[in-house]
Amino acid sequence: MKAEVTLELKINLNEDVSVQLNERGREIYVKYFRARRLKPPPLKKEAGGWCAFHIWELMRIFGPELHMGLPIPFVGNIIRIKT
Repeated sequence: MKAEVTLELKINLNEDVSVQLNERGREIYVKYFRARRLKPPPLKKEAGGWCAFHIWELMRIFGPELHMGLPIPFVGNIIRIKT
């Protein structure tokens, strides 16, 4: 029988997280701003191609595009949480 593991994090939604956007992620980013008739701001790039977002910002931009069965917008489905 496999042991169940629960991880609980207390985190502020203003904290920074980093993701590596794949092609779909970049498309979603541009689409989000163009739908609001805004020029997409340059991504906050970090070493290794990681892009920084506040958690609330990542949720606002990418959340509506995350559905079961759709391709994920992040390389390796990884979100780095800075501690």
